[in-house]
Amino acid sequence: MSAFIVRDDTINRILAYITVDRENHYTLREMGLDNPSAEQLSAFGQAMYEMNCAAIDARYGTGEAARWRSDGSVYQYRSILPTSIYQTLKSLDCYLYQCSEGDIPEAALYKQLTDYSIRLMRNIIESLTQYEAANWG
Repeated sequence: MSAFIVRDDTINRILAYITVDRENHYTLREMGLDNPSAEQLSAFGQAMYEMNCAAIDARYGTGEAARWRSDGSVYQYRSILPTSIYQTLKSLDCYLYQCSEGDIPEAALYKQLTDYSIRLMRNIIESLTQYEAANWG
């Protein structure tokens, strides 16, 4: 398996959707993002970036993540317009896949984001007319 550091836009897309997500209040509250300020979003995005870098180091060796941004650039939070739940889920799944190296999947942040990914999937499934039409029980 190969891994890479996701673009800032990938993290920012996830964060943008969190700002408008009204379906997953409990999950977002557990993450400390139920009504996030720009500073909270920036800090959470930075933590996501650092976890991604830790996964790169776990996969390729200590210090390798720094080589991926050899120009010295670091993660920059930028407020953007939210995308669809589908794009958010795809971006989050990509991000989690890139972070699935070493012991990163045991990290609390990884587990929180995995739980959020599952909640987004449930939101999509439960919005389908086929799901609504299916028998309960």
